[in-house]
Amino acid sequence: VRNLLLLKILLDLNEVSLHKINHYLALIVNELTSLWKGIILNRIYKHQLGKKICAELIMVSCNIPVARKICSYVSALVSYY
Repeated sequence: VRNLLLLKILLDLNEVSLHKINHYLALIVNELTSLWKGIILNRIYKHQLGKKICAELIMVSCNIPVARKICSYVSALVSYY
């Protein structure tokens, strides 16, 4: 994995109803759909003629320690990683 965008949705004890949260999720999924098909970036540093990139959205549901391991998170307190 070269680049990772992590979207985190935390729900409180009073769970949000689906019709309230689906509006926000639909916007994100619609934007990421174009990345699934692939987009061309014009003239980036190492590719002067452009570069096609693709991305995908993966759902992971887990507790915080496992999420840190999956995303290779380190503590903000470390001095070197």
